[in-house]
Amino acid sequence: SRKQAERFHQQLLNHYLRAHAGQADSAQEITVAIVGAGA
Repeated sequence: SRKQAERFHQQLLNHYLRAHAGQADSAQEITVAIVGAGA
């Protein structure tokens, strides 16, 4: 749903910004898999 997509986008952006700022736990990792022709 749109709400789920917006929440995912916000969480992904937050993780990216924390990692970029050097605040992320070094043991954490983000894995993204894009599935489907429309992705």
